[in-house]
Amino acid sequence: MFASISNPIQVNTTTSGTQWNPSVLALANNNFLVAWVDISTGKRKAQLLDQGGTKLGSEFVLGDQAAGGVYLEQLQNGNIAVFGDDGSAISGDILNTAGSPLAVSLTLFAG
Repeated sequence: MFASISNPIQVNTTTSGTQWNPSVLALANNNFLVAWVDISTGKRKAQLLDQGGTKLGSEFVLGDQAAGGVYLEQLQNGNIAVFGDDGSAISGDILNTAGSPLAVSLTLFAG
């Protein structure tokens, strides 16, 4: 069960430029992952937080694909699928619950 958080939480380290399209995923271990697109760098970024909103580690870049929409899903085995759609391809990564990549970047559609 997640605690009610009444104050906003600043999850991104970079605040200049446009930080866009946030996505939040509640994880089975009661932590959560917040991902977004940093338009200034053209990268998808993420931050893990515990159930009270405390940052777990540092903000990290999700793969090396171009920025686009960010989609998060926890898999049955607990790993996290993170995909982005930049308008020309859907690509992503599989992470463990600590945010570390488990596989090379995947491209599901390039068109």
